[in-house]
Amino acid sequence: MPPASCWLIWDKENTGDFTDAEMAWTNYGTAVRLIRHRWNGMIRKGNEDRYHPTQKPLDVMKWCIGKCPGEPKTILDPFMGSGTTLRAAKDLGRKAIGIDIEEKWCEIAAKRLSQEVLPFF
Repeated sequence: MPPASCWLIWDKENTGDFTDAEMAWTNYGTAVRLIRHRWNGMIRKGNEDRYHPTQKPLDVMKWCIGKCPGEPKTILDPFMGSGTTLRAAKDLGRKAIGIDIEEKWCEIAAKRLSQEVLPFF
């Protein structure tokens, strides 16, 4: 990868044996960007369901997509796992394409992206 001035850094606010942070390389022409979102095993911000062993929080993926310059209309996730990036894209009004080698993750992602039915009063 060529040198980059901007990395996206997710501070997991961890203690113990879990990884403290994750970094993503970008080709953005800005300075490093940081988000803090607790994700420490069973101790995590919010009550988001966890489907996949390396799942990322929905709020973190929305933040990442929001940092993309030029408002991309379609997001590609070639290692989609349980579909968090696809869900984030959908919530932000963007199209998304997800690919995974495991059928079970594709099924979980499809369920996470399905339309919700609102109750009638």
